Amino acid sequence: MFSRHIRPAPRLARTLAKITFPEAQAQPKPKLSEFKNPLLHTFLVASSTCLVLHAVWLRLEYEVEEKKLAEKTKQLEDSIQDLLDEKRVEIERSNKRWYHYLWK
Repeated sequence: MFSRHIRPAPRLARTLAKITFPEAQAQPKPKLSEFKNPLLHTFLVASSTCLVLHAVWLRLEYEVEEKKLAEKTKQLEDSIQDLLDEKRVEIERSNKRWYHYLWK
């Protein structure tokens, strides 16, 4: 019963649905020498990126270290100034004695 009602698909539809692939041509495998330039360019880009990032990092590190050293320098200068002030006071006290002119 069903065979009378089902009609086969038209021939045109079958030809449009058919996919044809080109015949596989034997292509030679790529050689290592063909990858020299892309590998070289990749290496150059990677190394230049690394150098730029390292330079930026050094600049930031320099600013931090400069602040630390400036603080340490200020502390040392203050301690030197305190020692000089103490020595000056000590010399002034020794000069105020009545017999300091005898030892010249």
